[in-house]
Amino acid sequence: MNKNILIVEDDFDILNLISLSLGMAGFGVTKAINYNETLKELEKNSNFDIILMDYYLPEVDGISLARRIYERNIQIPVILFTAADIDQFKENLPENIVDTIKKPFSIDEVIEKLNKIIKMKQYFSNKISNSHLKCDKTVSSNMTSLIYTEKAESLKSLLSMLSHNIKNALQTISTNVELLEKGYIDKENRTQCFQSIKRKIDLIKRDLDILKHPEEFQKEEAFSIKNCIRDVLTDLKKTIKEKDVYIKTDFAKKLPLYNGKKGKFHIIIKDILTILIGCIPIHGALEISLSSHQQEYFLEFYQSGIVDGCDNTLKFFDIHYKDGAGLARAVLNLKEINGRLDVSLFKSGELNLKIYFPMH
Repeated sequence: MNKNILIVEDDFDILNLISLSLGMAGFGVTKAINYNETLKELEKNSNFDIILMDYYLPEVDGISLARRIYERNIQIPVILFTAADIDQFKENLPENIVDTIKKPFSIDEVIEKLNKIIKMKQYFSNKISNSHLKCDKTVSSNMTSLIYTEKAESLKSLLSMLSHNIKNALQTISTNVELLEKGYIDKENRTQCFQSIKRKIDLIKRDLDILKHPEEFQKEEAFSIKNCIRDVLTDLKKTIKEKDVYIKTDFAKKLPLYNGKKGKFHIIIKDILTILIGCIPIHGALEISLSSHQQEYFLEFYQSGIVDGCDNTLKFFDIHYKDGAGLARAVLNLKEINGRLDVSLFKSGELNLKIYFPMH
């Protein structure tokens, strides 16, 4: 029996863990992290038995992506897994979504559903009329707006996003524990496994802090960006101390207060610094400077080096890389305040990250 699966998931930890588990169970696995990669894989091979797809994806959500696949007359059943309440989507699910899986889930549950649907597909493959698979060939050329950016102003969206992040983290922890219990993780990879669990626990703690006072995340006020950065460094004091990182700050004097959402900006800075410090070598150095010019703030991070595993520029600065849920959120939140981010990675290993955003 053919068992070729395309997995579409933007969380690298979950993507790799599911791929490992399904590979162990005899499935042929192909991976994609976003809209464009999914369509490229389907152009190369439209003979997958099932597409296993997350709902929360960058650029286009899982339901919209499944619908576009259906509109292209690609006849592959889709299983949607999500941390969201699927009941709110049921009326709008395209016909190619044949089942859903709630996060957190067990690997055994995934394998059971995959095998069941593959058997049903093969049994009925000769009985399906092409008339039921016709589709509208007119496909919109405009991609759906980024889901988080669209809804960033609403408290409901914030809570939904935090719920998704926490359930994704729980999924990674749960799957790691399950693989450890079954002996799938060898001694050489256990350290990496435990580090993954620790990262996700830290992410849960961070998001739970937001949940304590979600209204603060939305409140507009005037605040000092310098103090905000110092607060984040205090939050990360334990990690900085463990890695013995030298932090140097150079803040311009008499900077005007920033008018905006202090809670949101705090998260932007914390997400970026968490990623940077996570990739800095032990005993490394990080310089942070802040200035203003022509009604715009200029925030710069200069890092002395990066550890192995963070040296792939395309991956490290892709918003979906590693614990990229944090970096993705930083990029999206910066976009909401009309900010932009530039990155330079030098051959000598130094890293320079620059952020620009308007004062108001």
